[in-house]
Amino acid sequence: MKKLLKVFLLLFVFLVGCGVENNIKIIVEEEIEVFIDEEYSVEVEVENYVGDYKLLYSSSNLDVFVVESDGVISPVSIGSAILTIEVENSDVKTDVNVTIKERELELSFLNTVFIITQGESLPLQLLANGEVVDEDITWSTPSTNIIEVDETGNVRGLNPSKETVKAT
Repeated sequence: MKKLLKVFLLLFVFLVGCGVENNIKIIVEEEIEVFIDEEYSVEVEVENYVGDYKLLYSSSNLDVFVVESDGVISPVSIGSAILTIEVENSDVKTDVNVTIKERELELSFLNTVFIITQGESLPLQLLANGEVVDEDITWSTPSTNIIEVDETGNVRGLNPSKETVKAT
């Protein structure tokens, strides 16, 4: 009787273990977009796994991104590659498309229309995504007889007319 009970118990444990193994699911975003200048930490859930588990991460193209053992994606270049996530010592894995993209900038001036009288000066401020940009700006204007602009973005009116100022 004890032998029969042990056999049924082992059979039950085996069947339950197999059933749980077949139902393990990795829950993660279907697609991930990362800006080239940022790292991204992948959020992963594992359902129906009994006990402790370890996730393994890999990139299909190390020229596009690398991924650390804790799931942090570090961009290398613009492009797309596949992130594979798998449960160690299991056949359970999933693939996620990862796109590394350039950050889009919306450039604007703090003021878009300027009225400057002859001899008057006005400081210009360039905005990138709503934030003031203070460094690495080259200011220019196509004509030097209407206005002049210095290296800090100060514009001075020379003669009456309309003119364009560029910031690069």
